[in-house]
Amino acid sequence: MAEILVSGHRNPDTDSVTSAISYAWYKNKIDGCNNKYIPVRAGAVNDETVYVLKRFGVDKPIRMDSFELTAMDIILDVPTVRYDDPIKVAVDLIKDYRTLPVVDMSGKLVGLVGLRDVSQGFLWHAASKLVHIEVAPAQVESALPGRWLVEPESIIRGVLTVGAMSAEKVDMELRDDAILVTGDRPEVWEVGLRRRLPAIIITGAPEIPAEFIDRAKESGVGLYVTPLNTFSAVRMLMFAPPIATVMTKEVRYFSPDDTISQMRQIMRKDSHRFFPVLRSDGVYIGMVDATTVASPPRRKVILVDHNEKSQAPYGIDEVDILEIVDHHRLGDIQTPFPPKVIIEPVGCTATVIYALMERDGIVPPKEIAGIMLSAILSDTVGLTSPTTTDRDRETVKKLAMWAGEDPTDLFRGMLSARVEGILDDPSKLTLDYKVYRLGDSVVGVAQVEIPDASGFVDRLKDEIWHALENKMEEDGLTLAIFMLTDVTKRGSYIFARGDIHFVEMALNVKLQGGMAWVDGLISRKKQLIPALSRVLM
Repeated sequence: MAEILVSGHRNPDTDSVTSAISYAWYKNKIDGCNNKYIPVRAGAVNDETVYVLKRFGVDKPIRMDSFELTAMDIILDVPTVRYDDPIKVAVDLIKDYRTLPVVDMSGKLVGLVGLRDVSQGFLWHAASKLVHIEVAPAQVESALPGRWLVEPESIIRGVLTVGAMSAEKVDMELRDDAILVTGDRPEVWEVGLRRRLPAIIITGAPEIPAEFIDRAKESGVGLYVTPLNTFSAVRMLMFAPPIATVMTKEVRYFSPDDTISQMRQIMRKDSHRFFPVLRSDGVYIGMVDATTVASPPRRKVILVDHNEKSQAPYGIDEVDILEIVDHHRLGDIQTPFPPKVIIEPVGCTATVIYALMERDGIVPPKEIAGIMLSAILSDTVGLTSPTTTDRDRETVKKLAMWAGEDPTDLFRGMLSARVEGILDDPSKLTLDYKVYRLGDSVVGVAQVEIPDASGFVDRLKDEIWHALENKMEEDGLTLAIFMLTDVTKRGSYIFARGDIHFVEMALNVKLQGGMAWVDGLISRKKQLIPALSRVLM
């Protein structure tokens, strides 16, 4: 079952958020057996939307400002090995995972061990006349089948030596730090015991006399028996030293929120295929594969209430757009294959979505009907905007019935929440903000609709100018505009920065100090943007 995201535009308004929720609900209703539809939002939820969601008991969608995949989206569950585990533990896992993370007792990464690390260590030993090893008794048990009859009290350090010659010859060849590996040859055992070697490994699992075991204890000689033959025992002992002796300590790693593009840049400079992902405290989480980063999976997305790249969540080029459901002009989003597109000239995306539900004989539950009703009231300014159509009015009647709500009372509560939120925090003035590319110009427009705008002009003027200047710089705008719309007087105070003469031409007004009242101007979508388009395009 594929997961499909349903997302509105950046800086989401009530229509954007609630349409994502209601369309995901509708799609799950008609297609829930095949796919799972998940509503998401690209930004903070404004006060009006918070009020609506709370009033109807609906949770906020997951926040996803960018569609670009991160390390956590493609992470592999690769098991860890401890730095003090014998190399044999890594060998058993490498055939399945190729590269293994090496951690300490607290789970923090201390290195990586791969097939190349192990093979280089093994070949170095195989090519050497003297094979030095340094192992703990427990590491011998992990690497070599068998058991200690006399377990050494500390780390065993020495040169692996096979006792295959006569006892006399063995005695002559033995070093004092030899770790003697021999078969059922009691005379060679005696040589090792007399020389007080660090350890004697007896292969073939013969019966060891109790008297010999007691003497080994008294002499402090480690005594180990294994059912393997001598050749196999030596080979396995070469994998008994700790992984720390062969691991790569200098390791490139990623953080959980590193994006695909960030990881690609680093991987281009590195020949490794696997990279660990670590928490900020260094604890290992998982691995990412360079092959996956080079050609990552693509999210599947449905866009609602927008179809312009400048308004879409970041990383829109990295996803497969399956559908677009909107009520705005055609934008500039391009897709590699044809999506299903439903764009209708109505006042709100929720009106389009309800028509689809009605077509399929689906009645929305009270909470879905309530948030869709709120979206239409918000986008059409209580059905007073020039964008309002007869379909919006009819849909409001039906949704109000399903939700059990009085539209006038609901809209009044929404406006109150909007005003209170802005007065508490003027930075929210630009929550409803969109960027448009009109010809060679980049235009940013923010809008706030309140019952009595005149009472707020002087109180908010400084914050509005400050917000416009910030947007000019942040988004590289040619023109920044703020609409403070008075829903009672049916007009807007226009504030503009940048090439303001285009605003004067488009609206046929004179801006005094960059500001003017424009009677009858309510809609950004149906009035302001079309007027600017005629001038700029």
